[in-house]
Amino acid sequence: MHLTFDLVAGTANYVGLDADKESEKHYRPFADELKDTLVLMNAGYFDIEYCKGINQFKGFLFYASG
Repeated sequence: MHLTFDLVAGTANYVGLDADKESEKHYRPFADELKDTLVLMNAGYFDIEYCKGINQFKGFLFYASG
């Protein structure tokens, strides 16, 4: 399951269900859409260029690595 959730509004912006064989990177928001947004991801999403993009567009990032 892939979920984008707005904590302030308390609503889901996106919910998707797919088989585990699909890459989860296809479901992440674009970095330029994440200004003033906290992004929570697990280690399966790690991509240093994506992290740099989130920082460039003034977003915030938290990775759980295990």
